[in-house]
Amino acid sequence: MIDDLKAMAIFAETVKRNSFRGAAKLLNLSPSVISYQITKLEERLGTALIYRSTRKLSLTAEGEKLNKHAIEMLNQAELGIRNVSGHDVAIGKLNIT
Repeated sequence: MIDDLKAMAIFAETVKRNSFRGAAKLLNLSPSVISYQITKLEERLGTALIYRSTRKLSLTAEGEKLNKHAIEMLNQAELGIRNVSGHDVAIGKLNIT
C-alpha cells in the first residue's frame, strides 16, 4: 500500500508537470525511476494511465480518475502535516491601509 501511495504521488507530479523529466527534476529522481514507478502502478491496476509519445503525455480516462484522487490524497496529507506541525500558512490577499 505504501508503495502505491508513493507511486500515486509520483504520478500526480508527472501529470502536473506534463513531463517525466520535469517530475524527476522536482522530486530529485531520475526520469527512469519516474517511468518505472508509473509502469508498476499501471501493472498493479491492470490499466494504462498515461499515453506516452516522444513529445507529449496525455491521460487515459482511468488516469484522469486516478489523478483526481492522487491530488486529493496529497492535499489531505499536506493539510494533516500543517495541522500537526502548527505551521499553517495564510493564503489570500492582505490589504494594509
